[in-house]
Amino acid sequence: MTYQNPLSKNPSYIMTDDVPGWEQFDFDDVTRVEVITSPKGRKVVNYGTSRVTVSIQDEGRTLKLFYDEP
Repeated sequence: MTYQNPLSKNPSYIMTDDVPGWEQFDFDDVTRVEVITSPKGRKVVNYGTSRVTVSIQDEGRTLKLFYDEP
């Protein structure tokens, strides 16, 4: 499956198809992104986001989250 990468000079990339569960996510309506760590809590909170996409890379060891800021 090809996803758009809004933050890269390369406008799209191929998503890894063999990572279980990636296909269950639909980000079309997402407008807030939060990154939360344990035990410290929220590290990133961004409201008004759009074009949220994810990429699973490195044989499933790396998750990258892309989004447009308001």
